[in-house]
This record gives sequence, C-alpha cells and structure tokens, in this order.
Amino acid sequence: MKKCPLCGKEYEDGAVCPYCNVLLIDMTSGKAVGEDSRSGKARAKKAKTEKPKTEKINTEKANTEKVKTGRQGPIQGNIQIPPAALLGATVIAVIVVICAAAFWFMSRPKTPDTDTIYGENQYNAYSGEDAGLTDSSEGTGQAGSDSVTLNEADFADNEPVETGTQEYRFELPAYWQNLCTAEANGDAIYYYQNRSRVSEAGGYLFSIQKMSSEYYSQDYLWLAETDGMVYALVRPDEPAYDTADPYARLEYERLAEDISYVNNSFRLTQTQEESDYIFEQSSSEYLSRSDLEGLTEQELSYARNEIYARHGRRFQDAGLQSYFDSKEWYSGTIDPEDFTESMLNEYEKANTELILEYEKDRGYR
Repeated sequence: MKKCPLCGKEYEDGAVCPYCNVLLIDMTSGKAVGEDSRSGKARAKKAKTEKPKTEKINTEKANTEKVKTGRQGPIQGNIQIPPAALLGATVIAVIVVICAAAFWFMSRPKTPDTDTIYGENQYNAYSGEDAGLTDSSEGTGQAGSDSVTLNEADFADNEPVETGTQEYRFELPAYWQNLCTAEANGDAIYYYQNRSRVSEAGGYLFSIQKMSSEYYSQDYLWLAETDGMVYALVRPDEPAYDTADPYARLEYERLAEDISYVNNSFRLTQTQEESDYIFEQSSSEYLSRSDLEGLTEQELSYARNEIYARHGRRFQDAGLQSYFDSKEWYSGTIDPEDFTESMLNEYEKANTELILEYEKDRGYR
C-alpha cells in the first residue's frame, strides 16, 4: 500500500491517486510513479491541462457558501449571526430605551408644590375656591378673580409702624411685615410682595433710592433732598404680581394703595435733629421754591402751619394740634376762629402763600 502525499489516503498501485485524482511523481526520477518516461509525460500533460473534477466541485461549493454567509465557512442549518453583532444591537436597543425614558421624564408637565409655596406657614392661605377662568375673563388668558376675595384677617393689624434706615424714616401698616419683604441694596431699599416673589413677575412694589438730582426723573416721587442728593420713591412700570394667582393680584393692589403711607410720613433723620422747626427762618426771610423741594406732603403742611403756630394759633385738625403740642416753643392760646391774617408779618404772609401754591402744584391740595 502507498499513501498519497496530497490527501494522505492509502492506495495500491498507479501513477494517479484514485481519491484526489492527482498525478504522483517520483521525486528522484521525476517520472510518474509506476510509469515509464513516455507514458509519464503524457499523463503529466493531461494533469496540467485538466483540472480534477473533485477539486472543481469543492471550489464551486466554497464560492456558493461565501455568497450565502458573507464569509468563508460552511452553513449549518439556519443563518448564524456573529456574537459581536448581536451584542452591539442589544446595547443600541438599551441606549434607545434609556434616552426615550429620559426625554419623557424631562418633558412631562410639572405640578407646583402649592402647599410649600402658598401654605399657611409661609403666606396667607388662598381665600378663593375658583382659580380657573370665569365667564368675564374666558378667552383673555387671565385667571379669573370674581370668586376670589381678600382675607381681611391678613390686614387687621394696620397700625402704622415706623421703619427705614439711619438716613430716613417712614411708616407702613404693620401687616406689611407678614405680607412683604424689604431688601437693602446700597443706599436703596426695595419692597416685594411675598406671594409673588417666587413667580416670574417678582412681586416688586416700590423702592426708595438716593440719587443725584441730575438723575432724578419725573416718573419718580420726590421725597426729600439734602446736600444735592434726592430721595425718591420709585415704582415699577407695570404691576409685578403673579398673574397665575388671582389672590396675588387682589393682595398686590391692596398693598400698592398703602404706598401713600410712605409719601405722607417720610422724613430725613438729620432734619429733625438739626431744628425743631421745618423752616426756622420763615418769619424773618422769604422762602423760595427750591427750599420746598424734597419735602413730603406732611412736612409742607407742618411748614405752612408752623407760621401760624408761632403766634399761638390752635388747630381743629387733631393731627396738627398733636404735632405742635409736642414742640417746646409752641403755646396754643388763640382759637382758630379768633385768628386773623393781620397777625402775620410780610415774610410770613408771602411764605404761607408760596407754600400753599407749591402744595397745589404737587397735587396735595
């Protein structure tokens, strides 16, 4: 028995392997095994020109398998997917699911925590039951307030309370301490409605600002002036209440009405310390309009009536009478009906007329 050097199978005799049909050559003689030189040449020529059938069949089969699988190797049963591709597809699917869940979470409607924002522990309770649109406001985009009423208990403690800075003082109702917040910023002080403070509107009510007279605007309310510096009351161009909360609007409007307290009570602390009069010289010198600028409505009233008070005139207005009773220089001896303008000198007459005219120009009378 002999063994084919190509396929390794055994065979008996012959110059061609009966299994792989390959011509066998004796490496020593160069002739085909078992053939003479003539027959060996003929068979070698045949082997060169004719491709073994078995090899051709195997080659065609291999090419067919490459087309089916996209790679070399046999196909066994169903089409096989490489493990790496399967793992990659799984990872991509997981990432897509996670991204979709994250997008849903971020875009879902958020419900405000009304218990925390408007709870009784922080601000007054919501007094209205209907926070939706009413017939009168439907289609305008504004929350209705027809069924919302103010909780009057929140405004019960309305005793005026003095507040301010070292430079100036003014009064506000006591309930402002619960419903509002004051914040100092340099020479200015700002007031905000608590209920609208956390909203986009901000809740800004007013501020008192100290500025050079050249920067004063007619949009501001002149409160006082000293050493070329003006103290002005500044209000927002537009109301700053939370438009989504009907109660906030009602409360904000009520608080805005109280800002008149500031105008009527504002005073510079150093002015009161320097003199016991508004104008100590008003009985001996002519006043000018520049002397009056910066005085509040209340101070102008005191300045005009202190001219009469120097002569001992009493006053029917209880507020005025109480004010002058507190002055050491005052002694009220003349009833209002008994007092006449002839008791005034020329300076005093001119100054009372100037102050009265200035009050009218300011809209105080």
